[in-house]
Amino acid sequence: MLAATCGSSLQELDVSFCGTISDKGLGYLSSKCIHLKKVHVWGLAQLTDEFFDGHDGEGLELVGVWMKKSGLRSTR
Repeated sequence: MLAATCGSSLQELDVSFCGTISDKGLGYLSSKCIHLKKVHVWGLAQLTDEFFDGHDGEGLELVGVWMKKSGLRSTR
């Protein structure tokens, strides 16, 4: 619903501590929201490298990413 109604205007999103957010859902949203530049993801331990590796460095700033499974991701 968010992508359908705000896809052309959403620039920043805070989904911190939302336990129902998935890699697939957040990936879909970030691909449909063409102006999305910043996503706050504090407390989302369920997000995996599948999302982070696929969306980091595409002009999308991920705030609150503290560690990858590989141990190489740092605080932002």
